[in-house]
Amino acid sequence: MKQIDWDMSTITAGDYSVEFQIPREAYDDWKNEYYLHQNGYKERGYSPALALKEHMSEEIGRIMDKWIIE
Repeated sequence: MKQIDWDMSTITAGDYSVEFQIPREAYDDWKNEYYLHQNGYKERGYSPALALKEHMSEEIGRIMDKWIIE
């Protein structure tokens, strides 16, 4: 477990990156549900690109934490 924590805290974009396409419908759903929603990312001053990055990072982190616990 300590190795995973260390790996996650020292990883950088230079170590690896992932590229994938987001279907337009999925992006539009995210934009309406999270970006444009009351108290959403837009109201907090985020650009759409930064908001999507932040949201994806939070979701991936949550999923990985759950996976480690299980």
